[in-house]
Amino acid sequence: MHILTTTPLSYYLTPMLDDQVIHAEEEKKLREELVIRQRAQGAEHPATLAIRNNLAHALRSQGKFAEAEKEHREVLASFQRVLGAEHPDTLASRNNLANGLYAQRKYAEAEEEYGKVLAACRNVFSAKQPINFTTRYNLAAALFAQRKHAEAEKEYREVIAIHQRDPCADNPITLASQNNLATVLYAQGKYAEAEEEHRGVIAILRRVLGAEHPDTLSSRNRLAITLLAQGKYAEAEKEHREVLTIRQRALGTEHPELFQSYHNLAAALIAEGKLEEALKVSRFSEDGFKRAFGKDNPDYKIALRLRESIETALWQKEQDKRRREDLY
Repeated sequence: MHILTTTPLSYYLTPMLDDQVIHAEEEKKLREELVIRQRAQGAEHPATLAIRNNLAHALRSQGKFAEAEKEHREVLASFQRVLGAEHPDTLASRNNLANGLYAQRKYAEAEEEYGKVLAACRNVFSAKQPINFTTRYNLAAALFAQRKHAEAEKEYREVIAIHQRDPCADNPITLASQNNLATVLYAQGKYAEAEEEHRGVIAILRRVLGAEHPDTLSSRNRLAITLLAQGKYAEAEKEHREVLTIRQRALGTEHPELFQSYHNLAAALIAEGKLEEALKVSRFSEDGFKRAFGKDNPDYKIALRLRESIETALWQKEQDKRRREDLY
């Protein structure tokens, strides 16, 4: 049985990348500005290197990962020569390189670069400096991507511990770390601990963002999946139904997250043996994904397989019933 999360797992376990979209036109402007800056101030002036860093980000935003990585590596080498290995700009440049490597799924290389940044940060910054804990957060994501679950759990717990000493303990990084910690715990089969983390996050999200905010609903969806893994089928069904109802009202009838809710509710119903209702609900999911994305979409294919598996189970159930009747 496959449960669809609100977004792919990597959603919560992605480094804190700058998500500003920079288009080709911006790349062109940066290249023009770079030529002028190089002539005026030289190739290794910090202002020139800053433009090259922005250019690397522009390339990465367009999916030009190899070009972006080359820029990041050259900028990093220049910063090391000009400013030294532990200068804040050098560390920021190395962190940008690591983010680019992560985006290419070069997780081991990203882990190595994040580790170097973190080691240098310990010498330069206090534990509460943003670059310190965001690097820990990113390192944890790279570890998880390599299935180094225990190490990832340790890093997330460190980030949470640092932030919980802060008066604003329910800031976005703390919440993201708690969410990710719950996912790491789930991956290790620590379902009760994962449930506790999810409930803590949901309580904060309700207070800060409201009961119907997409982030609150996403966390409730993950809580329901965790409940299902513990055999708490009735509780899981209740959570999925409530999330589904809110999404119907807030998102309309054609939103992909609504189709995912149908799918996950169907999975909970299967676990309870409510096959007839599960079949009906699964068809909403299957048909929705087909309308939205077509037959080649992975989520549609998963929903299709779920519906077919329910039909097979119902057919087998009917066959078993007939055999029992024949015995009498």
